[in-house]
Amino acid sequence: MNNNRKVFLSFLGTNDYVECNYYFGNQKVENVKFVQEAMLKIFCKEFKKDNNDKIYILLTKEAEDRNWPKLEEKISELKKNDIVEPVKDIPVGSNENEIWQIFSKVFNLFKDGDEVFFDITHGFRLLPLLGITLLNYARFLKNIKIKGIYYGAFETLGPISLVRQRDIKDRNAPIFDLTPYYDIMEWGIGA
Repeated sequence: MNNNRKVFLSFLGTNDYVECNYYFGNQKVENVKFVQEAMLKIFCKEFKKDNNDKIYILLTKEAEDRNWPKLEEKISELKKNDIVEPVKDIPVGSNENEIWQIFSKVFNLFKDGDEVFFDITHGFRLLPLLGITLLNYARFLKNIKIKGIYYGAFETLGPISLVRQRDIKDRNAPIFDLTPYYDIMEWGIGA
């Protein structure tokens, strides 16, 4: 039996999100505004407080003010609030110093042997690259295991103005599993 702590990590964005149906394979989460809600339902069903599993939602001040109260309410409805930890005061990442602060703050969340699920949907475009670098660094120094890297592809639905005009049943956005691309990078390192 595996007793490693499971960790879900996600940056919360600042947009006024539109409800849609996220799907991953044959699993579908309908009528959700936040991709995190869908991912928690799909990937974090087995997370337990007794195992010290954690759901870290990374918040800039603006994301905290705009979207955290609404997402926190949804997480409470999922009965996951006992394992959720909002990580506040995340810098925006608008300069090199802030990028290093993000790196350090996130790296310090990991414990030895963690199994990590990483949502790269929101944030500046630099965050996925930073995240991959960070995961690789933590894999060596803290022996973490990357269980999944995911992206909620809302933009496949088209412009928000058109999405708002569609019936909710027609707003189906995929969640992409980007983990194989991390694996390819690992093969390159191995070679």
